[in-house]
Amino acid sequence: MTVGFAALDTGFLTRVVARNAFGSNAMRISFERTGGLAGMRLATTIQSDNLSAEEAGKLWDLIEAASFFDQPATSPGPVPGADRFQYKIAVEAGDRRHTIQVNDAAGPAELRPLGQWLTNAARKPPRK
Repeated sequence: MTVGFAALDTGFLTRVVARNAFGSNAMRISFERTGGLAGMRLATTIQSDNLSAEEAGKLWDLIEAASFFDQPATSPGPVPGADRFQYKIAVEAGDRRHTIQVNDAAGPAELRPLGQWLTNAARKPPRK
């Protein structure tokens, strides 16, 4: 993905630094949410190269704000319940790969905006 000068904003430098740290502009995210009262599964896989520059930039910002690659693979917390959502998020960026699994009661607050963005993306109909 090439970001043009028109995409310059206050988060641009942050995204450039993050991309250089990950060693690549491309990122792949696998997201799965299960559980809840109805036990429904919601899942999607996102390739940053398929997003608009604005969407990709927002996603990079959320990954960085969540300190995603520094999060533990699982978060200790209350025992999962039937009415709680379980989240599995896997991110591949350059040579870095990390997967986390949390439930909505145990997940760190800094992961919530990323989880919400991914939940909304999974609800959208696929692009053609």
